[in-house]
Amino acid sequence: MTAGLGSGVQLYPTNQRPQFFAVTGGEQYRNIDFAVTPAALHSVSGKIEMPGPKMGFWLALVAADEPAIAQAVAETKDGSFRFEGIPAGSYTLTASGPTRGYGGKALLGPQPYFGRTQVSVGTDVENVAIAVQRGRSAVFVLSAQRTGSGCPASAQLMLTALEDFAATIDRTVEITIGKEQLVADLAPTRYQIGASGLGDSCYPGERRGCWT
Repeated sequence: MTAGLGSGVQLYPTNQRPQFFAVTGGEQYRNIDFAVTPAALHSVSGKIEMPGPKMGFWLALVAADEPAIAQAVAETKDGSFRFEGIPAGSYTLTASGPTRGYGGKALLGPQPYFGRTQVSVGTDVENVAIAVQRGRSAVFVLSAQRTGSGCPASAQLMLTALEDFAATIDRTVEITIGKEQLVADLAPTRYQIGASGLGDSCYPGERRGCWT
């Protein structure tokens, strides 16, 4: 396991109710002060049930009240992992792999495996077991409505994960409008669905997805 990847995220003013600042040019925000108070911190350790030898996996602890930003991340080569400096709370522990590099987030190889489990931290947590399995598939259908001359034959379907797995699990695929499109190797999480490349006279109609 690679230590020192970091843990703990402090959002302004609190993690439970973060404030967002719009910056379009010329805005000034003053007195954005953080109040960091001492708190008991804990460790979370365990092991991934590896699907094979010599596989690198990336793990993330995602807080229940702020799933878009991982609270801590860790990397493992042998399946064992340990997080340090974790505040008390309810978390989702995720695992993604095999990894083939890093580019701001872990880069996953073909035919990835994913896992997730719930962890409640109030003291040090040990012997957490997380099982992984192949990514799931889903079938999507995109219908479009036109306001002018017509719609293109295809568009880009964008799937944006709503939880931070600390790995590249977002997907963009070409989809033929009105026809079923299978998307494989999806992580077990919620996705926001969007479409681009429709042109100025076309907009998305019904978007449907079905897990397989």
